[in-house]
Amino acid sequence: MQIGVFVLTQLFAQCAPSVAPETLMPLVSVESAQEPFAVANITDNTSHYFDKQSDAVKFLNMLTRQGKNFSAGLMQINAKNFSGLGLTNETVFDYCTNIKAGSQILKKCYLKTAKKEKNEQVAIRKALSCYYSGNEKRGYKKEANGTSYIERIELKSVRGKSPVVPALITGNKQTKESIKNKSFFMMDSETEGWDIFKDY
Repeated sequence: MQIGVFVLTQLFAQCAPSVAPETLMPLVSVESAQEPFAVANITDNTSHYFDKQSDAVKFLNMLTRQGKNFSAGLMQINAKNFSGLGLTNETVFDYCTNIKAGSQILKKCYLKTAKKEKNEQVAIRKALSCYYSGNEKRGYKKEANGTSYIERIELKSVRGKSPVVPALITGNKQTKESIKNKSFFMMDSETEGWDIFKDY
């Protein structure tokens, strides 16, 4: 059950306002494929996706009994962090709770890397590596699929892509004057007022 971009964007604004959605979106896409009930059995190196929260909780309970290491939910919170974040095998699958917890981990990593790295973009990449592995370097290493964690995040990122239709900018006097002077918006005296494209 994949959560759409529109819903995720709303959740990011509500549950993780201190982290840019442009960073959270590719992070969630890579970590869980936007599946809220995703579970990574780290011990056995397997991934599992459930349609129902109850089934995912049962699976986590089983892994816990077996002493397995795992990560769960949209932002794939590791079981070792549950206690410190006040999470349980049930609450980790709550959309907002999971996003809030993940953003806290990422924010902590970023504040740490930003102290040493002046370049904001380098700092956030090191923070993402920290989020992924607990250190600033592991995320840059190529893995079995031929890409690094940071590369996978960048591939999922939509930042930098120019929209077909640009954003409307208002409140700027120069912009208003420029629009006023554009012939496109001016009526030709020989054209009917409603026929601005001179189709008739």
